[in-house]
Amino acid sequence: MKERFDQILDECIDRILLRGETVESCLARFPDYRAELAPELRLVMEAAGSVAFTPSAGAKERGRRRLKAGLGSLQKEQRGARWQTLRPFWDTGWLPRWALASLALSITLLVGATATAWASSDSLPGERLYPIKLAIEQSRLVLPLSQESKAILHLSYADRRTQEIVALMRSENTPLLQPTLERPKRT
Repeated sequence: MKERFDQILDECIDRILLRGETVESCLARFPDYRAELAPELRLVMEAAGSVAFTPSAGAKERGRRRLKAGLGSLQKEQRGARWQTLRPFWDTGWLPRWALASLALSITLLVGATATAWASSDSLPGERLYPIKLAIEQSRLVLPLSQESKAILHLSYADRRTQEIVALMRSENTPLLQPTLERPKRT
């Protein structure tokens, strides 16, 4: 019985102090305990009114500053922890960030160019990658090679053009056949 009264008293105190209910509304909620609750709740109300505390503006400001400082140091610690976990992945300690970014961009461009060149190797006249295929062939001829190496390259390119013509004839794509046959020979 005593435990039940203590629970009801705690609930009423919470309702009055935290939710702003009146003593009378609390007593109406528990009519069986009205006689016991009334003096206790009135005492609580008197005690609450006598110890009302409102901090000064200076105290509030000091509290805000301490809170901000604590949050700032906590955020720095969290960033530091993240930095330490990410650092081994991208920072070698001797290479600046811009150098790493340049290296990553160079590798990306190299891989992209290589993939495009590889994809263009089987292209036929009229396809989007065919001009890239021809440009790669011409660039290989410009490199300083011996006359014998250039002759071998010319023969392999002539063989490719023959294979392209055969492929165009099989696909019955005759409009592209004539420009391929008339393509000027470059040395």
